[in-house]
Amino acid sequence: MKKQNLLILALIISLLFGTYSFFSLKRREKTANELFKYTLSQSQFCFAQDYTIMKDDEKNYYYRLAASNLYTALSIVDLTSYGNNGKNNELTSAINELYCCMTEINTNDSRWKAVTEKRVAIYKYLTYISDNPNDKNSCDALSRLSNNLCLGVEDVVINYEGTSDNWHVGYKIDGNENSHDTYYTFKYTGKEVNLVKDVKYSIDTRSEGEEGEFSMDSTMVHTGKLILPTGFPKSTDRDMIVKIEWNGKEESLILKKSK
Repeated sequence: MKKQNLLILALIISLLFGTYSFFSLKRREKTANELFKYTLSQSQFCFAQDYTIMKDDEKNYYYRLAASNLYTALSIVDLTSYGNNGKNNELTSAINELYCCMTEINTNDSRWKAVTEKRVAIYKYLTYISDNPNDKNSCDALSRLSNNLCLGVEDVVINYEGTSDNWHVGYKIDGNENSHDTYYTFKYTGKEVNLVKDVKYSIDTRSEGEEGEFSMDSTMVHTGKLILPTGFPKSTDRDMIVKIEWNGKEESLILKKSK
């Protein structure tokens, strides 16, 4: 009987220790998630500046701020729920490529191009990734853009945007002569946040079309990608019409070319 009581006590202690370890791990993971997003927001802030009017000491300050926060993000990504056990290689690659772009000394002057010619695009990618670190499309796009800057490969980005009462839609053609893709983003901006589940859509242009459906998650943002044939990226020759159906409702909006 005494041995049985000791066994029960040992099992209880083991269970309590396991429970403590689980919740302790979750707390550490939550802290890592928050720190990771903070470092991305600090890096993002560096690409919101106008470097063309800065003095050299100001430029160097923001260069160091961006690089140090990207380095921190790389250091802790495996401790977060986003990069746990190396599951999200796209996220790690995107941060690493941008870090290299901001720190490497090369003949292509990639850092200067990143904070001038491509800073708006990089800022948008970091915004999307900060909002949803599992956004593989934005991670892929940022990784490719940063890598092309380091290699001196010219990238073309053509943006289209449109807004309706409940939705904001972005449509972007991104790439170069050898490879380019189309990324699209649906963001729900209405009031029935917890009720939006299944969404149907169609994107209509003269040269291509896309239709499908998706299930909205808690971020209220959905991204997708179309792989286009080779050839230099070109603007579509007319406005794009997007139709969206959800919860028995329908909306249409026109995407206009933006910067």
